[in-house]
Amino acid sequence: MKTRMLFFMALTVLAMLVVSGCTRSASTSPTALATPTSEEIPFPVDVAKRMTEVAQQTQMAMPTPEGGVVTPIVVETPAPTPAPTNTPVIIPTPTRPATYTLQPGEWPLCIARRYNLDINTFFEANGLTMNSRPAAGTVLKIPQDGGWSAGDRALKPHPAQYTVKAGDTIYSIACDFGDVFPESIIAANNLQSPYTLTPGQVLQIP
Repeated sequence: MKTRMLFFMALTVLAMLVVSGCTRSASTSPTALATPTSEEIPFPVDVAKRMTEVAQQTQMAMPTPEGGVVTPIVVETPAPTPAPTNTPVIIPTPTRPATYTLQPGEWPLCIARRYNLDINTFFEANGLTMNSRPAAGTVLKIPQDGGWSAGDRALKPHPAQYTVKAGDTIYSIACDFGDVFPESIIAANNLQSPYTLTPGQVLQIP
């Protein structure tokens, strides 16, 4: 009798355990137990692209776990081309030479005005008078003493520009203005020897 009772109780306990196990298995959702892996999570393409751009644009070095640094990518911008500058023209101011050779279109009074000479001293040194018209090629002596004292050295006011007429030369134009050096006109207009002028040509007058 006791043996049968114990067998019945054991069978009852076993049945309860089996039922409990089935209930617990049925109440758990397979979907709830499944843990998604990193491979199953999609990574947005636009986010990855933006992260790449930010990494390329940074100018600061960032420490890495290994103790090194990440070298930033620096985009070099070409240096701007400097704007061209105008080289200033150096206008020479010749000093008094010991002698001077007359050029076509010049006469002694032009030379006296140009080099700020005393007329009487200059004429006496060369045996000249106010009526003298030595030819081109004549070598004149230039006194080193004295200065112009016969009024304004300039015959005409200096214009900014001068339009060449037929028969003009660099030397005759300089004579027209009295105290202008031919060398100054040559330099201001970047003229080249033999300084041939064309009617209508416009010259800068320093």
